[in-house]
Amino acid sequence: MKVITLIAIFILITGALVIFLPEIAGMNQPAEFLSSSLNQVGDLSAQVGIKDVASLAYDTSLSIKPDNYDSLEEKGDILASSGKHLEALTVYTKTLEQNPNNLAVMKKKSDVLKTLGRTEESRDLLLKIAYAQPADVSDQLTIVQSSISSGQYKQAIDKTDEILKNQPNNPDVWELRGDAYIGLATANSSLMNQLSVLQTGSRADSDDVHDVLNKNQAFSDGIQSYRQALELDPMRSTDLSQKIFTNLQGFDIMIQSGDLL
Repeated sequence: MKVITLIAIFILITGALVIFLPEIAGMNQPAEFLSSSLNQVGDLSAQVGIKDVASLAYDTSLSIKPDNYDSLEEKGDILASSGKHLEALTVYTKTLEQNPNNLAVMKKKSDVLKTLGRTEESRDLLLKIAYAQPADVSDQLTIVQSSISSGQYKQAIDKTDEILKNQPNNPDVWELRGDAYIGLATANSSLMNQLSVLQTGSRADSDDVHDVLNKNQAFSDGIQSYRQALELDPMRSTDLSQKIFTNLQGFDIMIQSGDLL
């Protein structure tokens, strides 16, 4: 209730506040303090939907301290939300000149560029953001898991290799890479059936033997990926050790088979 009352009072005195903003700017106080105070006035005005007052407060803040990029960014937000996209673009660009590594402002600028139909510039900024920060790969890992489930192992491997360029120490990616390689090694044929043939001493079809031989490298890459994941995250040793053990057994059977020598 108190919050609602305070907002109501603020709205009532807004007209007077607009008049006194220049007076506030002229107070005998440190520039940092005055600029920050005016920025807070702008924030509160924006929160209650009084955009004109918010914009004026940010402008007054910037007249005191031109390098206050918080006020610049928030003025850009006001302009963008008011449909003044070209003006917002100018303000966001100026903000980035002062703080080139502000990824949040880059995203806002990208959105404005997209709204203005400048899609290539918008995409370039999004790529810059992607390279500048570790990406949240959860969506990408979901794509990898889906590819593995549908038997698209090569696509899954390519995707994990792409992710690992930016996140080489992510054990989840390495484990999925292992799953994809093991899947590739057993694709288009039943490995267990082949191993059963080899274990019983029966002569396997020559094409099947050739297929197993060709897939040894995929098994090796899969095992190595599991080991890398285990090194990065020893806490998952139970699951990964089981995967490694199971697949190494398959290797041993193939190595011991005279048909594979």
